[in-house]
Amino acid sequence: NGMRVLAELGFGDAVVDAGTILTTIVNHSAAGVLRIPLREIWKQGRSVALPRRRLAALLLDGLVGRADVALDRRVVGLREHRDHVDVEFADGHSDRFDVVIAAD
Repeated sequence: NGMRVLAELGFGDAVVDAGTILTTIVNHSAAGVLRIPLREIWKQGRSVALPRRRLAALLLDGLVGRADVALDRRVVGLREHRDHVDVEFADGHSDRFDVVIAAD
């Protein structure tokens, strides 16, 4: 899941500290109550609830000075290679990155 990638990038502890670890999802409907035990599903990982704005701030703060960050650019194409990703942007520019993290 996403937490595994965030941990590999060095952000796992910061995300856990800033968020809430989810252990169970409960869905109430006219048909009844559905309980999903996340600990049983993610035996090797954790599910963390974190507002998108807070996650973006954590990533940006942690990457400043370590990586190029492109904000407010629309991606129109990705081509993944063994050791990099070529990214094409709507403004006609393209660039090469080691890692691409995109969010709408």
